[in-house]
Amino acid sequence: MRDLEIWANIFNKIGSFDYAIGIDERGVPYPSNFDDIFDQFFFLAGVIVELPLGLNNLVLEINHLKNTWFGSANVILHGREMTSKKGIWRKLRNMDIRKLFYQHLGGVLCNLNMNAVVVSVDKRKIWSYKTPVNPYPMAIQAIAERMLLLDEKASRFLFWIEKRGSKEDADLSDAIKNLSALGYVNEHLPKYQTDRLKTREWKCWFSGKKENIALLQVADLIAHYYGRYMREKHLNQKKVEIAWMSKAIEEKLFWVVEI
Repeated sequence: MRDLEIWANIFNKIGSFDYAIGIDERGVPYPSNFDDIFDQFFFLAGVIVELPLGLNNLVLEINHLKNTWFGSANVILHGREMTSKKGIWRKLRNMDIRKLFYQHLGGVLCNLNMNAVVVSVDKRKIWSYKTPVNPYPMAIQAIAERMLLLDEKASRFLFWIEKRGSKEDADLSDAIKNLSALGYVNEHLPKYQTDRLKTREWKCWFSGKKENIALLQVADLIAHYYGRYMREKHLNQKKVEIAWMSKAIEEKLFWVVEI
């Protein structure tokens, strides 16, 4: 399986880790249309698996789901594309099929050996700071702080992140290096766990979307559907696929952090 081959490559290059944390976001980190309640927020999901067994379980279960519904097709689970119901996702236009698929997906997520953290950032607040802070690395730090609560004895953590652009990836890489060296990603952020964060080793690895990494796809689903869940809760709306996914989201969330 491609994911496990890539993991073997990571292991050979930068060593073993106690946990991998798949990272993906919903929304954009920079100021946008604050008149829209949803655009006020940036959501970052971290999907946490113990290595190697948790990752092996996740890859096997996600690939089994894909094979059940799409056979040998090269399918990438992506919340926005699934919601659009275009291309390979056209079959979800049929309500009966959509219900069965989302119930199957929700059941798979509930049974995975993983935990999840979602960081919800109110961009109106952070961009009004005297020194504005990029919410993406801010959310990374919040997830790292919760990792210390999840397992106090673990010492090596890998953030697995989807590639975006050379500058964005370099900025995130530098922020994560700061966790190990300084205990924080940015000097302007509150420093709640600085001394403890410095005693752990934090690394990152970037993969492209076409590499079809199951861990990153689960992170995308958590971020996408949690963001939609919160928006529709605020607007007093309820789409059926959100109802089908909400049990899985609520059951697997180890922590929701609001900034």
